[in-house]
Amino acid sequence: MKTDLIDSNLLIYLAGREHEKKREKINQLCEKKEFIISSQSLREVCSVLLYKYDFYPEKIINIVEYIKKTFEIIEDSSEDVLEALKIHEKNKISFWDSLLVATMKRNGIETIYTEDKAFEKIAGIKTVNPFK
Repeated sequence: MKTDLIDSNLLIYLAGREHEKKREKINQLCEKKEFIISSQSLREVCSVLLYKYDFYPEKIINIVEYIKKTFEIIEDSSEDVLEALKIHEKNKISFWDSLLVATMKRNGIETIYTEDKAFEKIAGIKTVNPFK
């Protein structure tokens, strides 16, 4: 059963040209475990690959197709946006991390695999950094 979410920062290692050891670790992790991702994370992956790594859109399309085949994707909602604003105010984390938390909570997801320490501030969310 898929119950854990994988954050965009780890998905970027799958496609990126840098951090070969991290890419290998995430590949191994994804072979052993099934993850859920949020549509927000999918958008973040595209943006980072397009603007930070200068990937051509055609390559990003292939990566998105791979992600669609490999991971269950959950959508955020307008209610999640409202909840994210409350989470942001209470926990002083970024709006985007707050939106991810709101989407996770609505979908009953309690664990996120990420390098982002902001999620550690959120009650009811377990953070796993696969590199530690």
